[in-house]
Amino acid sequence: MCLDYTKILSTAVSSVLQSHAFFDNCHILAFTLHPFKKSIATLESQTNTLADYYLGLARLEAAIKKLLKNDH
Repeated sequence: MCLDYTKILSTAVSSVLQSHAFFDNCHILAFTLHPFKKSIATLESQTNTLADYYLGLARLEAAIKKLLKNDH
């Protein structure tokens, strides 16, 4: 038996999930937050130096510039 989830979800939530822009925005958010995650993990590590953290911030800058070039 297949459930019809459109009856369970509100109309607003259903329309957001069906739009392609929602998933594009999720991809952009994940692409942007990944360098943050790596930089924080680098900073928390006891074997890395602040230079490693600086390189992570440089990667973050490159990711943001790439997004700006793609007009996101």
